[in-house]
Amino acid sequence: MPQDILPFGHQLQILGTCLLLAIAFWKGDSPEKLCNLVGGLTIILDIIYHIIFGHAVFNHIDIGHLVIDSLAALAFLLIATQANRMYPLWLASWQMIAVTAHLIRLVDPAISRPVYGVMIIAPSYAEMLILATGLFLHIRRVKIHGSYRSWRRSTNPSSAIFPSARQPN
Repeated sequence: MPQDILPFGHQLQILGTCLLLAIAFWKGDSPEKLCNLVGGLTIILDIIYHIIFGHAVFNHIDIGHLVIDSLAALAFLLIATQANRMYPLWLASWQMIAVTAHLIRLVDPAISRPVYGVMIIAPSYAEMLILATGLFLHIRRVKIHGSYRSWRRSTNPSSAIFPSARQPN
């Protein structure tokens, strides 16, 4: 896309995301694929949002980005609670910074425009570094130790909470 439509930093982010997504689908397991897919879908939704509504709004809360950021945070949180990895927790944390920035803007409209802008944009760059690091560490771990579980194991439901879940003797 031309420079005047999409800033250079955003172009680099799209290129990096595409590269990470390709590597994740080539070398990664389910958590790597899902985390990178969430990152890719977030960028796609952002582009669609800007095509429809124009440039980002920093004068007041940006509802479109609040929705996109909240969906990404929810997805990262769901992955983080089930994945046998630590980096999805970092992704969820950084995404929550962006969501919190929107909520701060809602509560205090006087927050400066540049601060609001940095708080909603910077987490996406940190997330790219985390995605790249998580993917690299996964590939390295598989190379050194072999395949390992992608997801945490579930335990049987507690019989104290679910009496019908008791195991037969």
